[in-house]
Amino acid sequence: MLKTLIKMQFSALASQTIMRTRKGRATNKTSPGKIILYSLLLLLCFGYLSVIFGVIFLMLESMTAETAQNWSMTALASFMSMILCFVGTIFTTQSLIFNSKDNDLLISMPIPPRLILLSRITTLAIMNYIFALMIFLPATIAWVMVNGFGLGVLVYLALFIFVPLASMTLTLILGWIIALISSRMKNKSLVTTILSVAAFLVYFLLCFNLGDYITVIEENPSLVSSFISDYLGLFVLMGKAVANLDIIALLITIAVCVLPFAVVIFILSKSFLKIVTDKKSAKKAVYRKKEMKAGTISSALIKKEFQRFFTSATYFLNSFMGIIFMILIAAAIILNLNGIKEFISEISTGLGFLLPIENIMAFFGIAIIIVISAFNIPTSVCISLEGKTLWILQSMPLKAKDVLLAKMRAAVIATSIPNLIFAIIISILFGLDILSITAIIIVAIAMPIFSSCFGIIINMLMPRFDWVNETLCVKQSGSTIISLLLMLVATIITVGCGGAVFFLISATGGIILTIALTVIFATISYIIIRNCFEERFRNLG
Repeated sequence: MLKTLIKMQFSALASQTIMRTRKGRATNKTSPGKIILYSLLLLLCFGYLSVIFGVIFLMLESMTAETAQNWSMTALASFMSMILCFVGTIFTTQSLIFNSKDNDLLISMPIPPRLILLSRITTLAIMNYIFALMIFLPATIAWVMVNGFGLGVLVYLALFIFVPLASMTLTLILGWIIALISSRMKNKSLVTTILSVAAFLVYFLLCFNLGDYITVIEENPSLVSSFISDYLGLFVLMGKAVANLDIIALLITIAVCVLPFAVVIFILSKSFLKIVTDKKSAKKAVYRKKEMKAGTISSALIKKEFQRFFTSATYFLNSFMGIIFMILIAAAIILNLNGIKEFISEISTGLGFLLPIENIMAFFGIAIIIVISAFNIPTSVCISLEGKTLWILQSMPLKAKDVLLAKMRAAVIATSIPNLIFAIIISILFGLDILSITAIIIVAIAMPIFSSCFGIIINMLMPRFDWVNETLCVKQSGSTIISLLLMLVATIITVGCGGAVFFLISATGGIILTIALTVIFATISYIIIRNCFEERFRNLG
């Protein structure tokens, strides 16, 4: 029974990524080519990250092997493994164990609850060991390259076995807490979206600063040792267990990893049935008599789109990437304002562009908004996401343009606000004149109109209604990829033509040409969705 439950868990995880769909239902047949492609992609990511970690570990081990801090590399590897396992499985833990959709079905069967819990713990453990292998494999290789093959390899194997258990202890406790909190909240999806965006921002910041971290370690490896010894005493024991073959340190490490994990598993096994059947909801709203006001059709449709935008983490992260990039770029400009001014002055002087920095920044501000807006295309799947409920819109006394324009307006409102904030920041920091500010504002509004209308056009031509869940629709729709690629081509043409005129002929002419191309693209795409899809919209589905 346990083997069957574990197999079922992995089949469910696989079906979310590589299973094909047919008439809205998942099939058990998956093409070998698709399995090979996904496997190669995962191996490529695994290898890439392992090489990066391996470089860091080899560098640190080479610098500290003959010193009193010879435990530093192992301690850092253990700490990174625990963090990676924790970050990689915290949200999976909450959904896999506490809020799984098949909990009610499984507990209604003659299956002991402890077996259900054990199957999910096993699935979670395998995921943790995959993340841990990404750290401990390059760490072990780095240690062997510097110290040679010895008993330390066996200690590394022991750490690889027991360290993920400590991470699982934390994820199980926090996953339980998150499940309890979310069960009492009215808008669970919004909370998940906010947490996912926050995790995504932290991930990007770590990636952008990875080179700086490597440089710091290379210049002063003692900082790593100091930080770990001051704040992470347990990991010092792990490092000494390998570097000095300290059996006492290894036994303490094993006890600290195993005992809390055993206690948590014991408590969960005794209370699992109560946890998954305890369905508490948020406090119900109290009806208060108010004057009812009738809204317009357009406002109702726009409100419906906004609810979809910000209640699906997958939809938001894939369709509003530009907003995240815009936040990061704005923060980088604010934090490095003087350096950016000096860099632009040096580049413009070196290349012979005798233009004021204000004019150059006006054009670069416009270019940044145009390029970043190409990643904000929520409308590329807005028709497909209607799925089986599309007939409701088709049966209403609405014209196709009413529905499509409402989707466009919702997307424009959501994506133009960050653009306008960015335009204001650029204008204030670089002291732009009124004409430059007007130009940036025009582009900040026109570009979202173009990207939103263009996404609708591509989705109307390439709709997909056979998806099982929103993830398949958002990530694996042809309209998503095609609209992004064509938008990038359009932005290259716009910025390229405008930049050539700006730097080679006239600064004002370059800005005017860039604005003109953006407005022309936006106008043409707006006319198309307003006049060309009436019959096609009625025949969709």
